Formats: sequence, structure tokens, C-alpha cells
Amino acid sequence: MLETAFNSIFDRYGGPVLEHDEKVSLLHKEAEHIARANFENDARRERESVESIKEAI
Repeated sequence: MLETAFNSIFDRYGGPVLEHDEKVSLLHKEAEHIARANFENDARRERESVESIKEAI
């Protein structure tokens, strides 16, 4: 009986829930990619800033 109830609920809502989960997963991966790129850009700018200060000294 519990299995029948589960299957009924999953049949009704499973598709949209799985689609939403996939979308959230993709957005999370994209956010990680953006954060990594921003971190690398910030590190590069920091190195360039330090190098320009060393050259000025």
C-alpha cells in the first residue's frame, strides 16, 4: 500500500521535481565556474599590482 502511494505521488510530481533538481545542479556548477574565474582574475590582478609596486621601488 505504501509503495502504491509512493508510485502515485512520484508519477504525479516526480518529473517536475527531477527537472528542477537538474536545473539547480546545473546552476550550481555554473556558479562554481564563475566563482573560480573571479578568484583567478582577482589573484592575477593582485600579482600584477604587487609586481608594479616592486618595479616602482
